Amino acid sequence: MSGMPDLTEASIKAINAAVELATEHGHASCEAAHLAASIFSDVPGNVGPRVCAKAGVDPEVVRKALRGLLLKRPKQTPAPTQSSPDASFKRTLDAAAKAMKNAGDTLVAQDSLLVSV
Repeated sequence: MSGMPDLTEASIKAINAAVELATEHGHASCEAAHLAASIFSDVPGNVGPRVCAKAGVDPEVVRKALRGLLLKRPKQTPAPTQSSPDASFKRTLDAAAKAMKNAGDTLVAQDSLLVSV
């Protein structure tokens, strides 16, 4: 990754929430799955619940599946003070930056992050 792409405020919040989620779970690294869980969380402005609504899917079903996936990840004891992005997370950001450019956008929005997960 050549550097952090320019992000919308909502994308910044989702990325920060993903790192926080990974840290809370005792995961040494923050993965693309943490980002997906963050995007689908019930936070105003997150695109995940809106996508579910348009698709006729209960967002809680998606959240539950993502929680189950995260619970299967190995935990570090003692828990890290902050999780670091892993290769899948970095690939997701790279893909989101490409999606942003292909769409003619100037900032990476949550929709670009979501399609890149």
